[in-house]
Amino acid sequence: GERQLSEIGIEDAAWSEAQSIELVNGAKVTAIDHQANSLELASGETVAFKKLLLATGSQPSIPPIPGLADVPAHTLFCTDDAEALRPLCKEGGRALVLGIGLIGMQAISALTELGLQVTAVEMQPKVLPLILDGDAAKLVAQRIESNGVTLKLGTAITECGPEGDSFVALTDGGERIGFDVAVVATGMRPDLELLTDLSVEKDRGIKVSETMETSLPGIYAAGDVTEYPNWVEGGSEVHAHWL
Repeated sequence: GERQLSEIGIEDAAWSEAQSIELVNGAKVTAIDHQANSLELASGETVAFKKLLLATGSQPSIPPIPGLADVPAHTLFCTDDAEALRPLCKEGGRALVLGIGLIGMQAISALTELGLQVTAVEMQPKVLPLILDGDAAKLVAQRIESNGVTLKLGTAITECGPEGDSFVALTDGGERIGFDVAVVATGMRPDLELLTDLSVEKDRGIKVSETMETSLPGIYAAGDVTEYPNWVEGGSEVHAHWL
């Protein structure tokens, strides 16, 4: 609530026009024809290309927790999510955050500032498990706890559901955590829906080379949808932290 949506855009339409970028808003791509180098839109229009960049992003990964659909559990992935969550965040209420990655950290910070009592649960034994080593994670955890947040590390939620006028989550250790609203921040999955009929090499995400080119010449991919080489440890990985 500190800034309006109009204040957080990356660039406006005038900037795109100045860069000779044609923005086509509200148009959905329904098919990609690699042989013909063209896209088909839902309107029936065809758009030709010489090079194509796939940046379809990702979708929230929702854990298969029994009862999760029966409680006010929200993701924080787009503006609609934030707008739906905000009215439920009452000062003095209890919030449960599932996952303590970057999105979980942002949720913890915002919920705390709004005056909620926050409990955050992470299956891994440390906060920000994909980013920090053990020592750094301990320092961050101490800072979070110093702001009155309760952390449950190395803990999984096994079930949740209504309890009286509020809700309860059960942990794998048998603990009961009461809450009024929950934020699910348990990761992402590449959005491959558009690519069902495209013969591009993919596994969890679209596989790319060191130049971000896919297995189809002239077609590239970037961002959350990609599965790219890990030049340090070998293999490939999907990583949502494009900073």
